[in-house]
Amino acid sequence: MVGEVKTEPEEEEGSSLPGVAGALVNVANSKPFTALLGPAFGVLGDYWGERMKQWVDAKRAKNVAEHVEKVKTIEHIATEIIEPTERQAAAMLDWAEEAQKIDPEREDDLAALWQGILGRIYNDEDTEELVATLKQMNRGDAKALLEMSTEWFPGETLDPIRSARFQRLGLLVLFDWRPEVRDRLPSSILFVVAAVMAGFVIPPFLTVQIGEGGASGMSRLIAALSVPLAVTLALASAMAFFGPIMRRISNVRLSRLGQQLLESGSRYYQPER
Repeated sequence: MVGEVKTEPEEEEGSSLPGVAGALVNVANSKPFTALLGPAFGVLGDYWGERMKQWVDAKRAKNVAEHVEKVKTIEHIATEIIEPTERQAAAMLDWAEEAQKIDPEREDDLAALWQGILGRIYNDEDTEELVATLKQMNRGDAKALLEMSTEWFPGETLDPIRSARFQRLGLLVLFDWRPEVRDRLPSSILFVVAAVMAGFVIPPFLTVQIGEGGASGMSRLIAALSVPLAVTLALASAMAFFGPIMRRISNVRLSRLGQQLLESGSRYYQPER
C-alpha cells in the first residue's frame, strides 16, 4: 500500500541472537516444532539403538567364537564338549558373560587370562574363584600379572598401587619370615652349641690339663684361640640365621590364585616384539 512504512519486526523479549540465528532459536523453541521433532528423534534413537544392539551382539558373539577357537587350537581339542558336566555348564555361562566383552585382538593380555580359564573349564577344573577375581581386573592388571615371576622378588620393583591392589585381590602375598625361622632354627642351634662349647667348655678343660701336666704349645694355642673362635662361630650363626631372612624381608610373591592365573594365561599370551 502506498505510503505504508515497513518496519523491522521487534525481537522477542529475551532473545539475544539477531537475524537468522535468532529466528532459528525462536522456531526451535516453538511448541509445534518441538512436538514434531520429539517423535522424529525418538524413532531415530530407537533405530540407531537397535542397530547398535545388533552390532554389539554380533561383536560379542565374534569375541566368544575367537576365544573358543584359540583355546581349542592350543589345547588340541577337536570337538566341542557334547555332554558337559554340571560344573562345566555353569562355569561356561559365568565365563561367557564377561569374556564376550573382551576383544582378543585389541586386548590380547586380558584375553589371554580369560582364554586360560576356558582351557581349565574344558579340563573340568574348578574356576569359580579365578573368574570372580578376573572380573575385577583391567588390562593394566593383566599385563602386570603376565610379566611377573612365580618366585620371590623385591616388592619395591612393583608399583605400590598395583601391589596393594593385587594384595586386595588375593593375587600377591608378602614374605612371611616365620616358616624361614622354623626351617633354619635347627642348624642355628647347632652353631650356637658349637660356639658355647668353643668359648666356655674347651678353655676350662684345657686349663685343667695344663695345670696338671704342664702346658704344651698346642694346648696354649688352642686355649688362646678359643674365645675368638667362639665369637666367630656366634657371628656365623647369626649371619646364617638372619641373613637370608633380612634379604627377603621386603619380598613378595604371587599367591596360589595368582600363579594359577599366570600359568594358564601364559599359554595364550603372545606379546608383540
